[in-house]
Amino acid sequence: LAQRRAGVAVDVIVVTDGFSFDSVKEGIEEIRNGENVRTFAAGVADPLGEQELLTLAGSEDHMFKGAESASELVKKLTECSGGGPNPPTSSGNGNDTHTQPGPDTNGPSDTNGPNDSNGPNDPNGSNGPNGTQPTTSGGAGKCVLDILFVIDASGSVTQRFDKELELASQLVDRLTTGPDNAKVALIRFAGKGKEKTIFGFNKHTDKEEIKKAISEVNFLGGTTATNEALILADAEFEESRGARPGVAEPIVIVFTDGYSQQDPQPGATKLHDKKISVYAVGIIEQYPVNLAELEVIAGDKVRVFTEKTINDFQAELDRLTSSC
Repeated sequence: LAQRRAGVAVDVIVVTDGFSFDSVKEGIEEIRNGENVRTFAAGVADPLGEQELLTLAGSEDHMFKGAESASELVKKLTECSGGGPNPPTSSGNGNDTHTQPGPDTNGPSDTNGPNDSNGPNDPNGSNGPNGTQPTTSGGAGKCVLDILFVIDASGSVTQRFDKELELASQLVDRLTTGPDNAKVALIRFAGKGKEKTIFGFNKHTDKEEIKKAISEVNFLGGTTATNEALILADAEFEESRGARPGVAEPIVIVFTDGYSQQDPQPGATKLHDKKISVYAVGIIEQYPVNLAELEVIAGDKVRVFTEKTINDFQAELDRLTSSC
């Protein structure tokens, strides 16, 4: 707007699906604060993020959804009302209360305290300090599972991230953990190059330590590179990384909304070809999930779950942990 003509009203039209990876509130309000400026939002996809569209538009009568509303938008634009600030919004935007951190600055040197990945030589790994075995949590029965959580921490899951961690922790509660029972690892991912093993299979074997490490995983924001996270997940099931091929049942549980910027098929196929059971869980809050992508990740729609089918997921967890 720096090049606008003095004294001329300005209409700003944002054409989008309403699924931004960062908060739009600050930027759009700065635009609307300009003299004689109106903002409009035109939604061009199905589904639409209607709350974000409303934030961009500033009022419901400046928000238009679908191609069929194009004539109404043109009519509104040609009213020549002289611009000016939009009326206040009648409802808030879920993204407004969650300012995104913007592009991830947590590169390879990112540290998150005790939940950082420390390879197979970690002194606090499966053998603990001085070679002592850690205390096994849970009962005496065998629970020989290698469970890897793959947690989406991109901007589109801002309001779902805590729920992802909560569900992961609930699953750990069902396990008998220990070097000879269930082992747990966790990968966090967002944009390209931001996938990271927060803790591997050798890092924590005590149940409370695992749950604490999960609770300390930080949100990132930014875009979504699910395929790279799945490729990293495949690498974590090597024996050198603490996994137990041929001994423990390998399981991957991916928490995501299914809106990746790249096709997750190559990474998912690597896991499926190794007979690793992959589950995809989409947490539905403000925005819907992309069920088609979740099915690609899982390899079978019977292993795809959402908040609406969370009871079915709990039943599946009961089956997986029946020996625990």
